Amino acid sequence: MAIKEAKIKVLVFIIFVIAVNAVFLLQDFEFSLYAVGRDPASVYDRRFDELRRSLPDSGMVGYATDKEPQQVFSDSYAIQRFYLTRYALSPLIVVNDIDHKHVVGDFHASPPRLKQYKEKGLAVVKDYGNGVILFERRTGL
Repeated sequence: MAIKEAKIKVLVFIIFVIAVNAVFLLQDFEFSLYAVGRDPASVYDRRFDELRRSLPDSGMVGYATDKEPQQVFSDSYAIQRFYLTRYALSPLIVVNDIDHKHVVGDFHASPPRLKQYKEKGLAVVKDYGNGVILFERRTGL
């Protein structure tokens, strides 16, 4: 009987230790259902919801932003926006140039210089608001 009582005491002690650890872990783990879907990537992704319906299911699209294409990869914020746009529009392949039939405009700093894009053979198909614009190439590549 003494062995059985000892086993029970050890088992109770182990359960106690696990319970105490669980309490401390739960105190450190703050999960809120409110935060689901409100993280920066999800918010950024939703900017492209309507645009997504206007694009083909597969293929390549160009990318235009506040920065010139050669400057996108020298600015950490611009790089982040470029990759979030690629994520939002996958499985489409988003490339950092405007030499494509469809070009996604992702503008943040100021109103885009639309005349600049018109001079490069692009026409605005639709302005979706919040800095998202779909361009289409009207002249040959």
